[in-house]
Amino acid sequence: MAEFPDGLAQGQRVEVDVRGIGWVCGQIAWSAAGRIGVAFDRQIDPMLARKPVGQGAHTPTFVKPIFTRTQR
Repeated sequence: MAEFPDGLAQGQRVEVDVRGIGWVCGQIAWSAAGRIGVAFDRQIDPMLARKPVGQGAHTPTFVKPIFTRTQR
């Protein structure tokens, strides 16, 4: 799934630059509400596409939720 505000016609051929993988050809499987689904022509490793964008070794602490136990 990708965000694409204009939408595309189902079956339209596309080439997508997938982070961690590179350019992959495919076709639009569905398009609705500013999002599209792409059926790639070849299988990709989803773990490569999920690699973090940043260069850090861990998630910054400011984006982690802080949970505390409340006394009742």
